[in-house]
Amino acid sequence: MPRKNHDPSPLVAIPQRTKLDGYLHRIRVAGGRFLGIQVANWNSDRENRSREKMYLASLVEDVRSDIVEIDTIIRVSTARMSALNYLIRNATGEDLPRGFDSVRGKIVIEDAPAFDENDQNTIGVTLFILSNLDGNRLTYDTMINTGGIGIFRDDTLVREIRSYYANVDPVHSFDVALQESRWKLVDAQQQSGQSPVDVLPAREMTKAFAEDKQLLAAAKNYWLHTNRHIKDMKELRQHADALLTRIESEGRVVFWGEVINYGKQAIRYAETGEMVDGSAWKTVLAFYQASQIWQWGTADATYQEMRSGGELGLIRDQVLRDAMSQYYLESGPGNAYLFALQPEYRKIVRGLTPLAVADHIWAKCWKQPIPGEQYLLDCDSPISEAQAQAVLAGYPQDPSLLPELRFWVANQGVALNAIGNYKPILRDMLAREKSGTAQ
Repeated sequence: MPRKNHDPSPLVAIPQRTKLDGYLHRIRVAGGRFLGIQVANWNSDRENRSREKMYLASLVEDVRSDIVEIDTIIRVSTARMSALNYLIRNATGEDLPRGFDSVRGKIVIEDAPAFDENDQNTIGVTLFILSNLDGNRLTYDTMINTGGIGIFRDDTLVREIRSYYANVDPVHSFDVALQESRWKLVDAQQQSGQSPVDVLPAREMTKAFAEDKQLLAAAKNYWLHTNRHIKDMKELRQHADALLTRIESEGRVVFWGEVINYGKQAIRYAETGEMVDGSAWKTVLAFYQASQIWQWGTADATYQEMRSGGELGLIRDQVLRDAMSQYYLESGPGNAYLFALQPEYRKIVRGLTPLAVADHIWAKCWKQPIPGEQYLLDCDSPISEAQAQAVLAGYPQDPSLLPELRFWVANQGVALNAIGNYKPILRDMLAREKSGTAQ
């Protein structure tokens, strides 16, 4: 009998190997897809952070523009309130009320300086001039219409942004009622033979109002509307200030996060030789931007004054007092070094970076619109890749550079965590104060 061959037949082995290769191929494809997803997610997140930073910067500009406009409106309306106070008081011979009750609650009359009847600006023109809020909401509307507001990581900040613009809408609605009140006064003046641009002395105009009940009634109505206008503008100004402070605070957090990311990219290169996106220039930029600082300190003058004067008891809410004490204790001198550190790494890396490269980074890769605001920007390289590689080769010449960088990145991470711990304390404090429980 022929000997049976137990060696595997090539016809059997080939399909087995092909099957294994198929498994390995599927694994490689799946792994490649996973890695591709991870890279895509990382790139998407980086793009979102860049968009978030852009939106924050634009929102700051918009809110600052609103504040300038609001201040003008308050100034013009206060001057009109002064003129109406003078006119109505002297036409009736009675003092105006400081406030009164209504179905909507207590109406408080806003303070206004005494009107100077010798002012060269005629009282008629002062009454006629009216400023309304246009507002700048281009960035906000763009965020809403494009879904950009969804990339913000801080839900509380999103709510505060929405709240601010929600408060702007009623102001626009009231502007219509204010305009109607003004035209009623203008109509009453015209029926009495007057014009807002008539150059009449204040006393003469007061006499005309005293003799015409329709004129006086229209002036009183306009007085009430002007008072409401000033109140609304002052409240919106406070809201704008709070939002601006909040966004600028978030901008600092974003900035610190970017510095940390740059630092980690530089550390990765120093430890593994992996360049940022395969670019020597981007890696040089990472080393330099990792040295940026934006220091922070609590503004505690009011709290310290109350504490040293024994006046914390004026805040009757014990929970609020305890929260204030906790906040100022944790953010005070004990942790101040976290936010005020001048890292040694900053001195080392800047000493090793060629001046031409540093000048370019300051001119094209960094922006400071105002003293309390700064941004790190993407920018093109001023040097060739070979020159950038030579710069990178010079950084390890100082053996303390990498340890100091590791320390600085770790410190910034702790600072970010500390800020994250302060936020809920501050939110709770502000919520209790706003609810009136502190009174």
